[in-house]
Amino acid sequence: MKINLVQKVFILSLTLFSFLYSTQSNAQCTLQVFANVINNDCQGGSNGAVSAVGIFGTPPYTAVWRNSMGTIVETDTNLLQGQASNASGLPAEAYTVTFTDATVTCQRAANISVANTTIDTSTTTNSGTITSNATGVTYQWVDCNNGMSAISGETNSSYTPTSVGDYAVRLDKNGCIDTSACVAITTLGISENSFSNTFKVYPNPTSGDFSIDFENTHKNLTVVLYSLTGQIVQKQHAENTSLIQLNIDKPAGIYILKIIGANGENSYLKVIKQ
Repeated sequence: MKINLVQKVFILSLTLFSFLYSTQSNAQCTLQVFANVINNDCQGGSNGAVSAVGIFGTPPYTAVWRNSMGTIVETDTNLLQGQASNASGLPAEAYTVTFTDATVTCQRAANISVANTTIDTSTTTNSGTITSNATGVTYQWVDCNNGMSAISGETNSSYTPTSVGDYAVRLDKNGCIDTSACVAITTLGISENSFSNTFKVYPNPTSGDFSIDFENTHKNLTVVLYSLTGQIVQKQHAENTSLIQLNIDKPAGIYILKIIGANGENSYLKVIKQ
């Protein structure tokens, strides 16, 4: 088949026109997609969540989420500009979200990864003190026998109960929350620290009034008296002193005395009211 010069010019012009039209069409696709992780997967529970929004282009948009295998995990339609498309219940892996605008020819995709957040929920118990083995978390000790209610002020990695019972620690790592198994405390322990051999409580047993006598003067002390149910009976702060006097104006029984030093060290002692 012969093609003359005029035909060659026409074909070349048609090819050039097609190329310029395609380039111009891509350039006119102004759609932009922005994705973010709402929640990472927590403890492998397939509870990750992601979100994405589209702007510019020609709304409404259709958004399709796919996992790393290409399987569709979420589809949203008729999205307006700035309206979020969300996907939840996701395990830790990579995801791609593709937005298509109303012209159908304009598409934009964004990639995002859901990480797996793990928490060590194990604990160690020694002499009546429970210690969480988790690091990089916030702690909240809870009473298993009281509806898993939070124990006021107990937000350190270790907890020494003031009454027998079952206790656990709620752990929070960047919004991933898990709780340890409940630990049974059947006997009350005394923490070993700098107070252990440097004070005495007398008289003990007492009819009500008793004193805490330290060998040395302490700059900052806090003493808290608890009932065996964990309720605060009395709390007192003292500065630059070696002697603190307290009175138990409650019924006869066993009480727990907690002494807290300036650096957070503490000690526990049983006080008996006759």
